[in-house]
Amino acid sequence: MSTTPPPPPGGTPPPPPGGTPPSPPGGTPPPPPGGGFAGAAAPTPAPAFAPASMPSEPSFWKKLFELEFRHFVTPSVVKILYILWIIMASIYGLILLIAGLAGLSDNGSAIIIVLLAPIGWFLMVVYGRVIIEVFIALIRTAQNTTILVERQSGGPGQPPPTF
Repeated sequence: MSTTPPPPPGGTPPPPPGGTPPSPPGGTPPPPPGGGFAGAAAPTPAPAFAPASMPSEPSFWKKLFELEFRHFVTPSVVKILYILWIIMASIYGLILLIAGLAGLSDNGSAIIIVLLAPIGWFLMVVYGRVIIEVFIALIRTAQNTTILVERQSGGPGQPPPTF
């Protein structure tokens, strides 16, 4: 007598003890026990490496009063500078617009001021943005150059290589 239970109605028979389950009728055989190719062992998970610790960035006040100028303050205040520039350009544009509107009744050429005030405002905002981007590009170039020199010399504080 067999110790194997009868197959469920309409289903496949259970696998034999210690063996590979049979193929479904008309289907492909199940994958081998290793989960990959026949005879291959199960993949091992990759070892978990701790990321290299980056040195912490000094605070704004430490960067502001650092006398060696190794850290830059500008990237941390650039948003505030740009907002102040837009506010200043807006005030200037409004003064021009109000002056042009006040002079409309006295002088016919004031209409030119009214028409040019929004264009002047736009050009001031673009000019401020370009200047700030130039400064940020220079600062990032200096930071990246410092990183490259440190990598070649073996770390911070080491003299750069001579070629």
